[in-house]
Amino acid sequence: VAHAAQEHAHAGGLRTELVRLHLLLARTHRAAESPFTALPYALAASALCKSLGLEGLHAEAVVTLAETWLDLGGEGCCVAAKELLMRWLPQILGNSEAFLQGRALLALGKATLSTATAADLASDPHAALEPLADAAAVFAEAG
Repeated sequence: VAHAAQEHAHAGGLRTELVRLHLLLARTHRAAESPFTALPYALAASALCKSLGLEGLHAEAVVTLAETWLDLGGEGCCVAAKELLMRWLPQILGNSEAFLQGRALLALGKATLSTATAADLASDPHAALEPLADAAAVFAEAG
């Protein structure tokens, strides 16, 4: 069914719908704890948004991609997620709905904790916890 929907969206020039389908498939595979299967969909959604100039949807694709990298684990994936989120965070916090802001901050907190060394945590323990506290505040405000 998903493949048929992809073909229909692509053939019909329904580019926004194609991006939304890729995001849905990425989230579905992540929920099924299959990040390796989710990754191509998250990457495709991000690339399509970039090439089509879909700024708002691109922010969602970036957060989904970062979450997928965090699901994959490993230092390289966590560093990539953190760098991507740091690059996009101003736009996400300035232009996105509260739930997406919370997801971005939560992912940034996870990435920060995953990449921090013991020395980093000893010298500035709040740096790792601040994004998590900000995420909690955003989620609480959003209800």
